[in-house]
Amino acid sequence: MSDTALDTMASEVKSGGGWIATAGILVTLAGLFMLLFPVTASVSVTLFTGWALVFVGAVGCVAAIADRAAGGMWTGLILGVLAIVAGVMLAFNPLHGTVTLTMLLVIWLLVDGTVGTILSLMTRESHWGWWLASSLLSLLLGILLLGSLPQSAGWVLGTYVGIVLLLRGMALTATGLALRSAAKSI
Repeated sequence: MSDTALDTMASEVKSGGGWIATAGILVTLAGLFMLLFPVTASVSVTLFTGWALVFVGAVGCVAAIADRAAGGMWTGLILGVLAIVAGVMLAFNPLHGTVTLTMLLVIWLLVDGTVGTILSLMTRESHWGWWLASSLLSLLLGILLLGSLPQSAGWVLGTYVGIVLLLRGMALTATGLALRSAAKSI
């Protein structure tokens, strides 16, 4: 590769790394905001989920009608309408929706923790101890949250999404900075 091509590639990697780092910082800030205001974040997650379901349901209905010749129109319509109804219920009653979504998260944690614990004990593949610890943590968290419902519903979703955004943002920032650093050595 010519020096000019390498210089161009290094410049593009450096620029891309800068954008990734910037996105990471913004995602990290969003995560911090959600951790500072978990109730607001929980209701926002519920509203976003509700409107997303309305949109997905509407698109599903339109797609089912448009592609009715391929068959499955009624299944697509029913699923689309169900998504719209669930979305409207979440969007127009976000407090009850937050409790419902938190309950779904609790169920997921309990199932994930139980299945993960059983599988890690049965298979004992490499790093099985980490999988076991992670699964037991999910199970414990699910049990604790189940015991605190519905009071915990106000802060759980916002806190959970805040933690995820905080960690993902930090990972994006680190990746972007590593790319910029690697571009300097080209």
